Amino acid sequence: MNLSILSTGLVVTTLTILPNATTLAASDTLACTLTENTCDQILSAQEDQFLVLMNQELAGARICLAAGRYKGLYVYNVQGSAEEPVTITNCGGKVTLDGKSETGSGAGIMNSRYIRLTGSGVDNIEYGIRIIDSGAHGVNADLGTRDFDVDRVEVSGGYSGISVRTYPQCDGSFTRENWSLENVKVNNNYVHDVSGEGLYIGTSHYHMSPTPICPDSNYLEAASKNITVHNNKIEDVGRDGIQIGGGIEGVNVFNNTIERYALSGDYGHIGGIQINPGTVGSFHSNWIEALSGDTKANAIQYAGGDASDVNIYNNVMIGAETAFLSLGRMSNPNHEVSVINNTIVNSSKLFYLFCPESTIENFTFKNNIFAGYQTIGDNYWADYQKIVGNDKLENCWVNGQIPFPTNNETDYHFSANLFFADANSAQFMHLDDYDFRLSDDSPAINAGEDYSWLIEYDYVGEPRNSASIDMGAYAYQAEVISLTYKVNFEGEDSEDGWNALPLTFYDTSVVSIWDETGTSNIGVAITSHFCGGKSAWGYIVTPEDPIVMPNDVLNSFWYTCSDQVGEITLSGLVPNTQYTLSLIGSRLASDTRITRYSVNQHQQDIVVSNNNDTVAVFEDMSSHDGVIKITVENQDNDSGNAYGYINGLVIHSTVE
Repeated sequence: MNLSILSTGLVVTTLTILPNATTLAASDTLACTLTENTCDQILSAQEDQFLVLMNQELAGARICLAAGRYKGLYVYNVQGSAEEPVTITNCGGKVTLDGKSETGSGAGIMNSRYIRLTGSGVDNIEYGIRIIDSGAHGVNADLGTRDFDVDRVEVSGGYSGISVRTYPQCDGSFTRENWSLENVKVNNNYVHDVSGEGLYIGTSHYHMSPTPICPDSNYLEAASKNITVHNNKIEDVGRDGIQIGGGIEGVNVFNNTIERYALSGDYGHIGGIQINPGTVGSFHSNWIEALSGDTKANAIQYAGGDASDVNIYNNVMIGAETAFLSLGRMSNPNHEVSVINNTIVNSSKLFYLFCPESTIENFTFKNNIFAGYQTIGDNYWADYQKIVGNDKLENCWVNGQIPFPTNNETDYHFSANLFFADANSAQFMHLDDYDFRLSDDSPAINAGEDYSWLIEYDYVGEPRNSASIDMGAYAYQAEVISLTYKVNFEGEDSEDGWNALPLTFYDTSVVSIWDETGTSNIGVAITSHFCGGKSAWGYIVTPEDPIVMPNDVLNSFWYTCSDQVGEITLSGLVPNTQYTLSLIGSRLASDTRITRYSVNQHQQDIVVSNNNDTVAVFEDMSSHDGVIKITVENQDNDSGNAYGYINGLVIHSTVE
């Protein structure tokens, strides 16, 4: 045990052992023990103290935060490696960092590299690190921290949720010339009830020279590269939900849920997703929902990047004042902003495009559903800092042409999109429940253009069909109905859906059988005679037996005699639809009795003597006319008892 009194006046108890720990499996629970498979160091302190880790080379180490309540976590100048990052995680339970509104950061990660901060130490605790009421940031990775991951952390209270950015210092450090923010992953975190941004990644003034941080210098803010932000939940934040700045390459923001953002109404900070100057990349499959009735929130605000294209697709945007706002901060004529296959519902205005004065800004709007809006929007040109007029529309191109300079709704119906002032006209599955999947009657089905080179899947991960392109964030999925029919030969009807068929008919008349919902579509007919039927002659299941079919099914059967072949014909099946047929035969017997089943030229033999667990399963059976024949016959019974048996039949299908 090493009691360290630091120059900052913070006290922390640190236990140290072992140079390296092995990787913890995701399904394990991390105990607060110092062994090769658990922790290299354990940090613990009093409730009013910080956990501190400073000035160490710890490649591959696992640093454990003992379950408990602390004032905060401070990490300074801790280095891992690209191959062996440092993992800082909870052990033994949840770690709560309560700043009581007095600390600058709940978890400050400063001047460090190759660090993963994760609340995954205990498998049944979703967010094993909880940060509440910091004075400013929940998680703050600053002063040159890069190569940084943060996951499974909950932040509430304070200003921003998770901040990963370093502004230039007036001594010339951390400028674009000598530093960049790289290799950042922010995923599976929960940020809520903060007054500022939910996630603040990268700086905000990539387009400005000099940076406002050091106005008397010539310093430029650093670039951000390889930024991945996904599967975060962000709720009730005062400013932008997610803000990405200076992201000149490798930016991917997806599968995030943002609800009730921009609650402070602070103009300039009102985006669900704010794509700050310099940023390009992919922003897809995000749920962006404004507070109901909010008149200031914008779903996506794009301030401009010119290094490559920006692709915004498969997003669901609900209730924004403006769904898409472009501010025209940076552009070039070879750069394109593509807004494709999004579903935008109940926005007051659909878009505003502020285009640059001196160069062309190219936009593509295709395959979007705009449903339930008041006005479509307008486009303007702007100078470097602000809007100055609308007489330079030739620099604002949409779908390869200059939009007509008016906000008249007819003129703004860009081709290859759907516009519905009444959201009901979009024919979503359940509009009131925010289920924006396409119903069978939606005009968005097969109405879009092919962007399969960019978009392989829809909002929920279903593959898109390049031969039938649907508009909006959801690809149309025909309703899938699972049907199961169960037949008990010579048994009795039962509440769990078994149809009893006593052998009382010996002709080709059809008897209807019912599925689990009480619907009858399939008929059964005997088209070649069985000798008879028996009940209470089959196997009785004991508690130790596997349950493949109920006792009443195993205990009753139809049988064939001698060399006869019994034939059962199923009718009313859906043509060209695949079915799975499961058949079982069982008979109490001291000898070996084998029955052969045939379906569509396929055969299977099973030993039916005292059988309680072997089923003949025929998969992917179909027919062009909805008729399938099943034959039952004996096969090499060694005692001369030439009988074939069938006790139960299960018919299963999945149809659209």
